[in-house]
Amino acid sequence: MKRLSSLLFWFIAVSVISQIPFSAQAVADTNIKQPVASKEPPKEVGITDADRAMQAKFQKVLEQSMALQRVPAKSLTWMAPKQISKSIKAFPFSIDIGNNRIFSTVYLIDNQYFVTTPILDTKDSFRPVPDISPPMPIDLSISPSLFPLSHFPSIGPLNAQDTLIEFADDQCHTCRKWNREVLPLVRNEKNIRFIYIPYPIVVLHPNALDAAIFEMCAEQTVPGSFWDVHDLLNNRIELGTLSKNQMDSAFTGIMATKNLPAAKMNACIKTQQPLAEIQGADDTLLSHTGIPNVPTFVADGHVVTGYQSLENIKKLFIPKTPAPPVGTIKKSP
Repeated sequence: MKRLSSLLFWFIAVSVISQIPFSAQAVADTNIKQPVASKEPPKEVGITDADRAMQAKFQKVLEQSMALQRVPAKSLTWMAPKQISKSIKAFPFSIDIGNNRIFSTVYLIDNQYFVTTPILDTKDSFRPVPDISPPMPIDLSISPSLFPLSHFPSIGPLNAQDTLIEFADDQCHTCRKWNREVLPLVRNEKNIRFIYIPYPIVVLHPNALDAAIFEMCAEQTVPGSFWDVHDLLNNRIELGTLSKNQMDSAFTGIMATKNLPAAKMNACIKTQQPLAEIQGADDTLLSHTGIPNVPTFVADGHVVTGYQSLENIKKLFIPKTPAPPVGTIKKSP
């Protein structure tokens, strides 16, 4: 058996990476000779025995991953593989999570693989490959209109002059520091609409997804409760030190202190109702920017990662041309 030790990145970035032992024969069988990649769309190819063997191996990883993350998934269905280039083959699949059908892809690149879905990975026997350089960004701008902003918690007027989106992970040290130090300043800005979108990097932060689901369920159950819960998770609870049982106890305590209806909250958490929207927004960011890091900020469409001061964020906002006073006649040049 051979354990893979490195990965290559394709045109979309990933935030979750797994390893799997392949037999040498299974790997060799996937080296199908193909023409060099062109600008034409990838062509579907027939499913070979080697493809089926790969799909079976991938499915084992995905199922173990989702079991560890307690993702309520079922009906994993493989679609026809596509040869992207001589060294890259795509294995698309669909899976039902709750009431939603999610589509994703496993890429086999030079006999090594990664999954493009950021929440599917294991933290036990399949470990992230160390020392991987970050992917090169494809684009450093993205329209905020691509995200369903009304589905995520926000602060500030809807018609604010500027829009700031934070993609963050409640267990990420830099995210927590920013939320403690800079977010209070942003809340006092009258011209900024701030939107928070969870981006759990579960391969590094095993409690991040549970925290994201919990605080989003709080918002869905009692609108407006998100920020109190979010502040507690970021300022009072050290998520990285808690076991699963301790996390559950912390959530129970928060529900009691914040008067969140336990029955509705537990139903939301059990079915992971916010999961599809979180994943959809995160996948949109990845596919347009190639940035799988947290925190990531989108300021009026400009993308930047890492800890940012309010001063730096304001520099990213698009300058607004003031409207002429009412009754002003515009002179011709």
